Amino acid sequence: TLDDLLTIVQEALDALPAPSADEVVAPIVVSIDEQIAHIERELARHRRIAFRDVLSQATGRLEIIITLLAILELIKRDRVQVHQEHLFGEIVIEASPPSTPEDDALISGELISGEPTTIAPAP
Repeated sequence: TLDDLLTIVQEALDALPAPSADEVVAPIVVSIDEQIAHIERELARHRRIAFRDVLSQATGRLEIIITLLAILELIKRDRVQVHQEHLFGEIVIEASPPSTPEDDALISGELISGEPTTIAPAP
């Protein structure tokens, strides 16, 4: 669930030392799009990746947040599936199966014949 994702993000943030007040803030090093590409490359090499492992590669607090946003965007775009096999178990990220033309047609609201689908109200 989203709560489980946020719990792991909070754990990753807590593991990093807080910057001191006199420290200069570094510019953003990675963008959401770059992190999406990184996650997709990892999924191309490995069928499944652990959410915690993806977060452990982040070098700072901002990168952890950007990684979470990238994963949420991938979920929204239906390019990955995230699940937890056991209660309190590891959260796993997997690439979504490729969509078929039939799936795309149903999502866009068209029949396979190319005609728009309509749903008649119940009598």
